[in-house]
Amino acid sequence: MKTYRRRKYFIDWKFQTKYIILTVLMLLVYTFILMGVVFSPYIFAMVSGGSLQQQAEAARTLLDLHGRVWPGVGVAIILFGGFSIFVSHKVAGPVYRLKKGLKEIAGGNLGVQIHLRQWDDLKDLADCTNQLAKELRTFVAALHDNQGLLLDYLHELEAEVEKKAFTPEEGRELIERVQAGIARNREIMERFQL
Repeated sequence: MKTYRRRKYFIDWKFQTKYIILTVLMLLVYTFILMGVVFSPYIFAMVSGGSLQQQAEAARTLLDLHGRVWPGVGVAIILFGGFSIFVSHKVAGPVYRLKKGLKEIAGGNLGVQIHLRQWDDLKDLADCTNQLAKELRTFVAALHDNQGLLLDYLHELEAEVEKKAFTPEEGRELIERVQAGIARNREIMERFQL
């Protein structure tokens, strides 16, 4: 089986940028909540009116924490923001392929097959889209076959009318064949609702 590799990591700028911003915002909210929990005891110790020695110790600890924690938090946010590019890529790529395939199907190309990479998401949606294209191919092929039969019956009927050489039974037989073809088309089309 052929493997598909995408070399561009920004496939859908709008979608992926929104995903990255959302990831960074969630990390920032999480960080501020966590830092509030970590820093609040020292802040309360500084403002609670304890001894000057206790306030100085709390201030030193708070400054030490600020010096060690914030650079690590910044690096973590940057790393996770970058990682979200790769995660969103696993969704944006399949969405791009699905959109492209559905546009082709809507344009009349029923030979479309959507192939995704091994680790991509949305494979079940791609399979459903491929099944839809297959069903539409079957549907259109059946309509084409019936259209061909109806045209043959019509030409035969025209030829017989030109010759004025058919009996009422032959005329009735041709009419019944045309009606049967129309009924087959109706039966095929009843699977799809408008």
